[in-house]
Amino acid sequence: MAVIPARVIHETIDDEVLILNLDTGVYYTATKVAAEIWNLLQDLSLDAIVVDLVRRYRSTRAATEAAVQDFVAALSAESLILLPAPGDGGVSAAVAMNELPFSWPRLDRHSDLQRFLLLYGLT
Repeated sequence: MAVIPARVIHETIDDEVLILNLDTGVYYTATKVAAEIWNLLQDLSLDAIVVDLVRRYRSTRAATEAAVQDFVAALSAESLILLPAPGDGGVSAAVAMNELPFSWPRLDRHSDLQRFLLLYGLT
């Protein structure tokens, strides 16, 4: 499980997560699989997130694990989450695949906060 610092606020609107770092004024968007990962990060270990995604999406465990780790690293690099100590929430067991197409999770960075406020009616 990851911890979201108090300086980071977020809101899910439809299938998109809006994430705002109050210290920097930079906001981020995450859609589709990235939004799902973000919403699971506070409640599940990285292993449990991978297992959940592999059960629901058409993707291999290795590809899903790499995608989750890459996305989580991007969140951490932007100081949007605090990660557990190494060894807590690693990735392990295999599961069967499902039918939904899997898309690589992406964190989009935006520095135009005024546009964000106008777009989402926050002014």
